[in-house]
Amino acid sequence: MISDLMSYKCNACGGSFPSQDELMKHAGQAHGKQSYNCKACGTSFNSEQELMQHGKQAHGM
Repeated sequence: MISDLMSYKCNACGGSFPSQDELMKHAGQAHGKQSYNCKACGTSFNSEQELMQHGKQAHGM
């Protein structure tokens, strides 16, 4: 099903993308968003604060 392939949604415009990497590329190009990536698992966040919270909760960092 096509909707399963496009499971990463942009919170700013509602666009759908096949991968988190494609979503982050879109966010940077279309909306000027900087991404903060977790070095442990690769998950991307819109703010450093979100990344730090993720690190503590998911990885005990």
